[in-house]
Amino acid sequence: MKIFKIFAVAVAVLSMTACSDDTRDVNTDNDATVSMRYAEFSTKEGRGIIKLPIDIKGKRNGDVKLTLAVKSEYENPAVDEKNVYLTTHTIVVYPEDTFYNVEVTIVDDKDMNEPRYCDVAIVAAEGATITTPSFTKVEIKDNDSEPYDRCAGEWILNTLDDTGKPSKMLVNLTSADEDQPGYKSYYVIHNMFTDKGVGAGLSLRAYFSYDENTKTGTVSFPYGWSLGSAEVGSYGEQKFFFYEGFIDGESLSISKTGDCVFDYNDTFTDMTVQPSLQTGTYPLWAFIFGNYIFDYFYVTSMERPAE
Repeated sequence: MKIFKIFAVAVAVLSMTACSDDTRDVNTDNDATVSMRYAEFSTKEGRGIIKLPIDIKGKRNGDVKLTLAVKSEYENPAVDEKNVYLTTHTIVVYPEDTFYNVEVTIVDDKDMNEPRYCDVAIVAAEGATITTPSFTKVEIKDNDSEPYDRCAGEWILNTLDDTGKPSKMLVNLTSADEDQPGYKSYYVIHNMFTDKGVGAGLSLRAYFSYDENTKTGTVSFPYGWSLGSAEVGSYGEQKFFFYEGFIDGESLSISKTGDCVFDYNDTFTDMTVQPSLQTGTYPLWAFIFGNYIFDYFYVTSMERPAE
């Protein structure tokens, strides 16, 4: 166990200045085309944000501007701004880019239903010709019959700092599909700490268990987990690790053994954390890069976000 001084470093905050697209030139080369990469895409409630790629081909001497829409002309539709949300309906693709990922948020409605369908479509293009497929048909499967799927999705992680001040963090237990190795076994939480400007590329695993006889189970976060790498201000790209922490005076010690275990209720709406095996109190989560502490906090429970 290695000892670190609390607040050993203040992580630099990156700032970006947005550039206006109003002054940029639109492509005038007739060779440019745009299309959705996939004609069909299947996903499931509880998956959070999915990405649907748009491909841009041909020579370009300027930007391509696209307008997107959700079309729900199906018998069991996924309705725009009810079952699905587009992060943006208008995008600008620069001349050097060959694709763009459209972000679509899938709503977990907690109701048992047949799969819902919608089209995510390119409805207008400036600076390019729209070719087929011009839309992706999205199938959204229900997740409210299988316990693993019911437990997936967005949760509010309730935390305390070392003074006892409470706060909340939104996390998404992203499930695996039926044909993937992690199905019914574990979830992945992507892009930790996005509120601090650090996150892209980081992920934390949470293991799932369920007892059919007692209708109870757990979600467990293994300590010692390597979250991956992320840019940290002037420190550049850093590898992050997830440990259990222990505060002693003005120092923080860490351990990479064991698990942080949550017990969920039979409706998958609340989770209570089991006490730390080493301290008997709330577990302390510590996130480390190099010899520095990026963040640490006690975890007390998890609950579903308000509708």
